[in-house]
Amino acid sequence: MNLSYFRKSKGGVKETSEKVRKLAAEMGWQVVGESDLSVGEAKLIFALRPEWAVEAIKASSSAVALLPVSILIKEENGQTVLGMGNPAIMGDAFGSQELAEKALAMEQEVRKLIDGAAGAGALTPTKTVVYSTTTCPYCQMEKAYLDEKGVKYENIMVDINQEAAREMVKRTGQMGVPVTQVEYDDAEPEYVIGFDKERLNKLLNIK
Repeated sequence: MNLSYFRKSKGGVKETSEKVRKLAAEMGWQVVGESDLSVGEAKLIFALRPEWAVEAIKASSSAVALLPVSILIKEENGQTVLGMGNPAIMGDAFGSQELAEKALAMEQEVRKLIDGAAGAGALTPTKTVVYSTTTCPYCQMEKAYLDEKGVKYENIMVDINQEAAREMVKRTGQMGVPVTQVEYDDAEPEYVIGFDKERLNKLLNIK
């Protein structure tokens, strides 16, 4: 699971910021604050959905860490990008299934907001890599599942390829397998830790 989610925008920082505000209002979000950053051309927009905020705080006062969502719009190497930190990461840290589910729903909703403001469609995977070992049963289960669903992937055995093992740990901080890397044309790769069928289905558009 990635710490953040970013997309390239078809407009500049000002135009993209206006689209974030407009789309947020259409989706029932409230923009509760903005800040221009003194790092080149960059802006932070803070937004929340009031009903979600109430439900989350009722579940646990710790949910204040999720609120509001911060959306960063900036120029990077001549290209406008926008994105957010991943609420689902924080949701998992609370140890509450209810909050984890709300954080995941929030992540999916804000992704739609970011995709829309960027003028981009939903992400389409361009390549899938499964890091596995020769003795890992969950790796075998995942690869059998992907084969069954007709998903093409590159299989890298990290107990044989030590350089690939080091790269996997560097990118994910994980030493266990399977680790699945899903690559895209216009976004950073996403990583699935373990044989997480639900997340694989979502990222790889498996029905």
